[in-house]
Amino acid sequence: MGRLLAGRYELDDRPLASGAMGEAWAAWDPKMQRRVVVKLVRPLPGRQPNVPAVFREARTAARANHPGIVTVHDVESDTTGDWFLVMELITGQDLSRVLDSGETLAVATVLDWSAQVADALQAAHDEGVVHRDLKPSNLMLTESGRIKILDFGIAGFLDNASADSEPIGSWPYMAPERILGSRGDARTDLYALGCVLYELLTGRPPFGDLSGFPLLAAHKDTVPVPVGKAVSGLPRGLDELVAALLAKEPDDRPSTAAHVRDRLRELAAEPPAPAPPTPEREPQETAPPRPPDARTHDRPRPQVPPSPTLKNPKARRPSAVPAGAAPPSTPPAPDRARRRRVLSLVVGVVVCAVAVTLLIGYLQDPRKLWFTPIGAQGYFAVSEHTAFLPGPANGTVEARDTASGELRWTYRTGDTTGSVKVEAVAGGSVYVVTGEGVIHAVTAATGERRWTEPADGKAGGYRALAVAGSSLYAVSNEEIRALDAVSGEHRWLRSVRGGAHVAATPDTVYVSAVADQPGVEYDERDADLYAVEAATGTLKWSYSTAKPIRSAPAVYEDTVYIGSWDEQLHALDAATGASKWTYDAGEPIGSTPAVADGVVYVMTQYGTVIALDARTHREAWRRNARKYGTGGRAPRVVEGVVYVADGDAKRIRALDARNGAEKWSRSIDTAGSFSDPVVADGVLFVGVIATVHFTAGDPLRRTLIALTTRP
Repeated sequence: MGRLLAGRYELDDRPLASGAMGEAWAAWDPKMQRRVVVKLVRPLPGRQPNVPAVFREARTAARANHPGIVTVHDVESDTTGDWFLVMELITGQDLSRVLDSGETLAVATVLDWSAQVADALQAAHDEGVVHRDLKPSNLMLTESGRIKILDFGIAGFLDNASADSEPIGSWPYMAPERILGSRGDARTDLYALGCVLYELLTGRPPFGDLSGFPLLAAHKDTVPVPVGKAVSGLPRGLDELVAALLAKEPDDRPSTAAHVRDRLRELAAEPPAPAPPTPEREPQETAPPRPPDARTHDRPRPQVPPSPTLKNPKARRPSAVPAGAAPPSTPPAPDRARRRRVLSLVVGVVVCAVAVTLLIGYLQDPRKLWFTPIGAQGYFAVSEHTAFLPGPANGTVEARDTASGELRWTYRTGDTTGSVKVEAVAGGSVYVVTGEGVIHAVTAATGERRWTEPADGKAGGYRALAVAGSSLYAVSNEEIRALDAVSGEHRWLRSVRGGAHVAATPDTVYVSAVADQPGVEYDERDADLYAVEAATGTLKWSYSTAKPIRSAPAVYEDTVYIGSWDEQLHALDAATGASKWTYDAGEPIGSTPAVADGVVYVMTQYGTVIALDARTHREAWRRNARKYGTGGRAPRVVEGVVYVADGDAKRIRALDARNGAEKWSRSIDTAGSFSDPVVADGVLFVGVIATVHFTAGDPLRRTLIALTTRP
């Protein structure tokens, strides 16, 4: 046995499960001589639970005596201050594992399970208990085929622990009112049930692979694809029920879980809707014309009316001439021939002119969509069909349409240094760091200020930002600070010497340092990578390389990849920081690697691009380019293409991710260096710094260019 909790419950050696809300342990209760489950609950850092509310929630949940609800035996705190609930131990598998198996579920089975859940919810709602975190992993399929709901009272426990914090729950199943800060009611559980029902039928949640703030925005504003369009053969009326459960307004959802239960049982007894009839096709000598399809280039031909001045020689003649009317006059044959020759000549000239224009445009710039001046730092971000970039005027940020470059808004930070960096876009906000080290959170849609975080005298102020979940992480030379991404409220602070780059996942923040210039003296901290617990700011581990780390790491599954000036790519265990392997690139690595489909892509500081197996570091291919000086930039991998920007070569390249073969390249004659490339909406964005001055003393010319990625 492991830990003894509250002097009574003997925990097993390993937890059954671990998540954002806590850990579940199988345990032995010697007093009652039975096996139980102990759920250790984690309130948010720095917040203490409201003890009376905790007991009230647990007692109320325990009163919901129903075979579909896991029984709560006790709620208690340990001498260490940990709060936990004690529940009955059941065997089976939760529905998230059923979904992960890839098994196609029978519609009748899905309706039966969902009706069981609705029946159990009604019993809980009758006692005034709202689950608030219904999801597949909280629905246990027992060996007898019954569905039992786990974790009643947990979300309420945490809500009471931190009433003014972000909503507690699982974002893929979170009702819009919870996102907006309401504790919700029984209809909140019905929305979550709608999400679960949708996923059981289709194999994916209503909003697919969306995560983070874009997912929350979808819950609030986007209507999911009707389930009947994703799955055929469903009973009539199921589409309507799922849509009602997923209504944005609680008042538009079914009034009770009992109503949902009864409707599901009715639908289970109905036959599936017939498939749409397939029209019989008569034999034809040639294939019939295809209807327009958004996936092809076929379009209906426009119906062009005949010219009012040139008669259509194939125009249908009237069947008869009215009595007494003169026959229609026709021009003499030579006139018709001359007009046809003139028309042909005009059309030919126009076609040639258009062709020449297109050819000149292609030869001059076949890929450029638009370009615009960019601010001194050149850090920009792209999201939701909008590019956010430092404006050419001091202290400004601009939002421009990704397709056209059209200016949408300009935001003024008030910074006078001329150095503004757009560090991140998430959850409808743009996060900016000024040259004075001040953070600005700006509404992405309108350019309105949400909040600011001053530098507060820190040396150099904040230098880099990262967003994960509902938190914004900011690093300076002295510290890393966690802020609420929506409100800017402080969450925790940790001293980290020399922080300059930051990357974050939902559970870990990674901070690295950098020397000012290659080859100069540097401190030991310039070669350190720190991993910090995202929830608390506690240091998990640190890792040192032989020479400075000049970029943020990339995290893929359970591995952290970081390059160093020591010419090595390091693969580290994300949980412990232990080295899994190192790869000798033979050249310094000063940019963040890219990882896609199990392959790590690295660009060295001399411009060599390398593709490695992410697990074994076996080299898949290596593109040995000529020496590019110190222009190495982070590659971007999108849909099987690796995009790299070679500074001293003045060239942007698109490489085949499978073998490194060049698909296309684009020369930028004025380039002295590039920013990291960014790809979004079929557009490749690169910041360019020119090699020439306008006049002595003027800053280098900087431009953001937008190129199409399509062949």
